[in-house]
Order: sequence, then C-alpha cells, then structure tokens
Amino acid sequence: MRETLKNIEFENCLEIGCGTGKNTEWLALKSAEVTAVDLSEEMLAVAKQKIKSGNVEFQNSDITEAWTFKEKQFDLITFSLVLEHIENLKDIFKKASKSNNFQCLCIYWRIASFQAILRKQSEV
Repeated sequence: MRETLKNIEFENCLEIGCGTGKNTEWLALKSAEVTAVDLSEEMLAVAKQKIKSGNVEFQNSDITEAWTFKEKQFDLITFSLVLEHIENLKDIFKKASKSNNFQCLCIYWRIASFQAILRKQSEV
C-alpha cells in the first residue's frame, strides 16, 4: 500500500481495517486527518498504544452495519485485509461512495480470497 500511495496527495483518510496500526502510522504522517476503523477492540487497543498522533481518530465499527463515520469527507479510503471477510461488497462500496468525493481507493487483500469473492459476487 505504501508503494502504491507514496506519490498520491491526500488530506483526509478513512482506513478500514486498521488492525494494530501498522499502516495508520504511515497514513498519519501523510494525511492531515485519519479515521482508523476496525471491528476488533483488541486490535484497536494495540493501535492506540502504538499511535499517539493527534490527527488519528480510532473507531470500533462493523462496516457491514451503518457507518457512523461517513459524515466526514475523505479523499482516500483504504481497505486492508478486510473485504475478503465481507459477503456483500456492493453494499460496502455503496456506503464508501455515497457521501465521499474520494480521489483514491486502495484495497489490499489476499489473491485467493479475492478470487473466491469474485466467484460469490458473479453467482448473485
């Protein structure tokens, strides 16, 4: 992800699947504001211990439910190793695009999982 985004400018980032904050640290250096979201409270606790930057807001959220963070405008949305766990990708991308004017959408997932998701989506 870092290699992909290194030359892209962004101000407000929505990081879905922040986990322990590995990418959050880097995104916080490049962005004015980062909203870092994860389903796991345990992972968020580790990220909060690691990252003390004032421009990062952590949120515990299930992205298959209503998004409480969508009131903000993001010019970058990242998904890290999350989408392979989601059955209805159409709903997720609809939520992402509904109130955002993002310039870049960065998705990182395992190829085998990606292929399985594509098969599921084509069967619908």
